[in-house]
Amino acid sequence: MKILMLYTHEFWLKPYSKTLSEAPNFDGEMTAKEAVIALIHVEEKDSDNRSKIITKSVKNIK
Repeated sequence: MKILMLYTHEFWLKPYSKTLSEAPNFDGEMTAKEAVIALIHVEEKDSDNRSKIITKSVKNIK
């Protein structure tokens, strides 16, 4: 697992395409101020220690 965390004064995004069919539709834009953005990459081997990986991720992001 890899985590890239960014602190931003202002973050703006507009979803381009929906990748999960069960996700709700969203056609607007989103803005966040004084935000921490966490981009998480999980690999197939991480599924063996799922609860440990989740706990460690949450601790790092806090």
